[in-house]
Amino acid sequence: MTLGLTLPNRNGVVGMMSDHRFVETPVGRLAVRTRGEGPPAVLWHSLFVDDRSWHRVEDELAAERRLILVTGPGHGRSGDPGRRYTMTQCGAAAVAVLDELGVEEPVDWVGKAWGGHVGVIVAAYLPPLEAPGATVDHLRRFWAAHPMSPPA
Repeated sequence: MTLGLTLPNRNGVVGMMSDHRFVETPVGRLAVRTRGEGPPAVLWHSLFVDDRSWHRVEDELAAERRLILVTGPGHGRSGDPGRRYTMTQCGAAAVAVLDELGVEEPVDWVGKAWGGHVGVIVAAYLPPLEAPGATVDHLRRFWAAHPMSPPA
């Protein structure tokens, strides 16, 4: 299901069009919103909020990017899967969203807390074969160049 809506920004000014849809994923039905045009950027929020948590930066980012705002399972308009799910399943859900949207180029990932963890999972653990067309190879290169190690 896709709805094209023009929503007011934080100042009440009507901005650019948002495309609202639901995508079936391994963690249930997720609400996904897209805005803007240009290189894609996925925005996945923190726990206990939803895609509206990006409202302060959304207009500026959407001026130069195609934003893909994902509302995680059990949050906002996304369905509750009715079961526990893993971070890896959330990563697979993100890949399902990119696949459904036909994203074939590299994406930038912007995540707050939970969303950042999902991005790391997508970049580090999901093999490319699980993400046909959608790639986060630049994130893989970043983590390879900046490995995380325990403090000395």
